[in-house]
Amino acid sequence: MAEKSASSGIGKSILSAVIVAAILLPAGYVALDFMRKDIQAHQTETRSVVMDIQSATAAEIRAGAEKTAEAIKNAGGGGGANEQLTADMTALKQATEQILAEQKTISENLTKVLKAEKEIAKAGLKEEGPPADFEETVYFDIGKASGSRVDTQIAKILPAMKKMLAGGACRTHVIGFADTLGGDLSNLKLSRTRADYVAQRLRKSGIDVYSVEAWGERRLKVHTYDGVKNENNRRADIEMHCGKMPKKATAGT
Repeated sequence: MAEKSASSGIGKSILSAVIVAAILLPAGYVALDFMRKDIQAHQTETRSVVMDIQSATAAEIRAGAEKTAEAIKNAGGGGGANEQLTADMTALKQATEQILAEQKTISENLTKVLKAEKEIAKAGLKEEGPPADFEETVYFDIGKASGSRVDTQIAKILPAMKKMLAGGACRTHVIGFADTLGGDLSNLKLSRTRADYVAQRLRKSGIDVYSVEAWGERRLKVHTYDGVKNENNRRADIEMHCGKMPKKATAGT
């Protein structure tokens, strides 16, 4: 009777472990996929938290598998059922070991990516030079590069721009952007059309535009996943540099 009770308890432990594995192991791969996408969004803190949680989860599953396997071994009694349970738990342990190994590789690669991102960011700041003396942003509707709403925004900006020009020589730059809704190439073209339209309106108002650039989905003001509409990213930035001129960045046009 005692042997039957022990076997029943072991069976429940195995069932619990298998249920946990069935739920948490797939969830672990989802978390890894989420982390991969999050890299594109540059959310370092979230990536670290996901990695820590995922590592802890896999470690707990592995520890549970080891304890259950040990309990089966100590219970004795032999039999095909116990041998099968032991084999199942060994397979579960191997699966968790594989996940932990994959996590280690991902963690190492992630560290390299973050280091590279920081170096690129520092290089970019040095290349772009000093901050603008005047900055304003014009926002666009989805898929639009012109319209009365855009014209109204530009009209409100013009007085301040002319005041800056009255104080001395300045160079005006217009940079177009897009959100991540749509394809990368189409968004790059759309951002260029937006920048061209704003530059055209400024020139018609008597303001000389020194350069027009387009960055498409790059240099997002608000980082989002691909395929996400965001008004803050559908924009054209107007910058005026007076005095020392910055080095001109190369846009992906």
